[in-house]
Amino acid sequence: GFKRLPADPEPGHLRDALLRRVSLAPETLRALVAAADAGEGPLDADAAFERVRDAVPTYEEYKNPNAWEEIWRDRTADLLEWFVLLDLAERAAGDAEVADDAPGYRPTERGRVALAATES
Repeated sequence: GFKRLPADPEPGHLRDALLRRVSLAPETLRALVAAADAGEGPLDADAAFERVRDAVPTYEEYKNPNAWEEIWRDRTADLLEWFVLLDLAERAAGDAEVADDAPGYRPTERGRVALAATES
Protein backbone atom coordinates (compact mmCIF):
# COMPACT_ATOMS: atom_id res chain seq x y z
CA GLY A 1 0.00 0.00 0.00
CA PHE A 2 0.82 3.65 0.05
CA LYS A 3 1.22 5.94 2.97
CA ARG A 4 1.25 9.70 3.12
CA LEU A 5 4.42 11.25 4.49
CA PRO A 6 4.42 14.52 6.44
CA ALA A 7 7.03 16.09 4.14
CA ASP A 8 7.07 16.98 0.47
CA PRO A 9 9.13 14.69 -1.75
CA GLU A 10 12.68 15.83 -2.37
CA PRO A 11 13.54 16.58 -6.03
CA GLY A 12 16.67 14.43 -5.82
CA HIS A 13 14.64 11.47 -4.61
CA LEU A 14 12.11 11.96 -7.43
CA ARG A 15 14.88 12.10 -10.04
CA ASP A 16 16.44 8.92 -8.71
CA ALA A 17 13.10 7.10 -8.49
CA LEU A 18 12.18 8.10 -12.05
CA LEU A 19 15.44 6.80 -13.47
CA ARG A 20 15.50 3.62 -11.40
CA ARG A 21 11.83 2.63 -11.49
CA VAL A 22 10.24 3.90 -14.71
CA SER A 23 10.57 1.70 -17.76
CA LEU A 24 12.79 3.22 -20.48
CA ALA A 25 13.56 6.34 -18.43
CA PRO A 26 17.32 5.72 -18.20
CA GLU A 27 17.49 4.61 -21.85
CA THR A 28 15.69 7.77 -22.95
CA LEU A 29 17.97 10.05 -20.94
CA ARG A 30 20.98 8.09 -22.21
CA ALA A 31 19.77 8.75 -25.78
CA LEU A 32 19.66 12.50 -25.08
CA VAL A 33 23.17 12.41 -23.63
CA ALA A 34 24.52 10.39 -26.58
CA ALA A 35 22.98 12.79 -29.10
CA ALA A 36 24.38 15.81 -27.28
CA ASP A 37 27.84 14.24 -26.98
CA ALA A 38 27.83 13.37 -30.68
CA GLY A 39 26.98 16.97 -31.56
CA GLU A 40 23.64 15.92 -33.06
CA GLY A 41 21.69 18.58 -31.23
CA PRO A 42 18.46 18.14 -29.30
CA LEU A 43 16.12 15.21 -29.93
CA ASP A 44 12.37 15.53 -30.32
CA ALA A 45 10.08 12.83 -28.95
CA ASP A 46 10.01 10.91 -32.25
CA ALA A 47 13.79 10.83 -32.55
CA ALA A 48 14.17 9.83 -28.90
CA PHE A 49 11.65 7.01 -29.38
CA GLU A 50 13.51 5.73 -32.44
CA ARG A 51 16.65 5.44 -30.31
CA VAL A 52 14.94 3.44 -27.55
CA ARG A 53 12.35 1.44 -29.51
CA ASP A 54 14.44 -1.74 -29.39
CA ALA A 55 14.36 -1.57 -25.58
CA VAL A 56 10.54 -1.65 -25.44
CA PRO A 57 9.62 -4.98 -23.83
CA THR A 58 8.54 -7.55 -26.42
CA TYR A 59 5.33 -8.30 -24.55
CA GLU A 60 4.19 -4.73 -25.28
CA GLU A 61 4.22 -5.53 -29.00
CA TYR A 62 2.03 -8.58 -28.36
CA LYS A 63 -0.25 -6.76 -25.95
CA ASN A 64 -1.06 -3.99 -28.46
CA PRO A 65 0.12 -5.23 -31.86
CA ASN A 66 -1.50 -2.41 -33.84
CA ALA A 67 -0.78 0.46 -31.47
CA TRP A 68 2.34 -0.31 -29.42
CA GLU A 69 4.53 2.14 -31.35
CA GLU A 70 2.07 5.00 -30.88
CA ILE A 71 1.64 4.15 -27.19
CA TRP A 72 5.39 4.07 -26.56
CA ARG A 73 6.03 7.15 -28.70
CA ASP A 74 3.55 9.03 -26.48
CA ARG A 75 5.16 7.51 -23.38
CA THR A 76 8.56 8.76 -24.56
CA ALA A 77 7.12 12.27 -25.01
CA ASP A 78 5.72 12.08 -21.47
CA LEU A 79 9.09 10.97 -20.10
CA LEU A 80 10.80 13.91 -21.79
CA GLU A 81 8.38 16.31 -20.12
CA TRP A 82 9.04 14.65 -16.74
CA PHE A 83 12.75 15.13 -17.40
CA VAL A 84 12.13 18.85 -17.93
CA LEU A 85 10.02 19.10 -14.78
CA LEU A 86 12.77 17.42 -12.72
CA ASP A 87 15.62 19.35 -14.39
CA LEU A 88 17.10 16.26 -16.05
CA ALA A 89 16.61 17.80 -19.51
CA GLU A 90 15.63 21.11 -21.03
CA ARG A 91 13.46 22.03 -23.97
CA ALA A 92 15.34 23.41 -26.94
CA ALA A 93 12.43 24.77 -28.99
CA GLY A 94 14.41 27.86 -29.98
CA ASP A 95 17.07 25.89 -31.87
CA ALA A 96 17.05 26.21 -35.64
CA GLU A 97 17.33 22.42 -36.03
CA VAL A 98 14.09 21.80 -34.12
CA ALA A 99 10.64 22.47 -35.56
CA ASP A 100 8.51 24.87 -33.52
CA ASP A 101 5.67 22.35 -33.24
CA ALA A 102 7.96 19.58 -31.95
CA PRO A 103 10.28 20.76 -29.19
CA GLY A 104 13.65 19.15 -28.91
CA TYR A 105 15.24 18.12 -25.65
CA ARG A 106 18.81 18.06 -24.43
CA PRO A 107 20.19 16.80 -21.13
CA THR A 108 21.11 19.17 -18.35
CA GLU A 109 24.25 18.74 -16.29
CA ARG A 110 22.02 17.51 -13.46
CA GLY A 111 20.61 14.92 -15.87
CA ARG A 112 24.09 13.68 -16.75
CA VAL A 113 25.01 13.38 -13.07
CA ALA A 114 21.76 11.58 -12.19
CA LEU A 115 22.20 9.14 -15.06
CA ALA A 116 25.79 8.40 -14.04
CA ALA A 117 24.62 7.79 -10.46
CA THR A 118 22.08 5.18 -11.60
CA GLU A 119 24.71 3.38 -13.65
CA SER A 120 27.14 2.96 -10.78
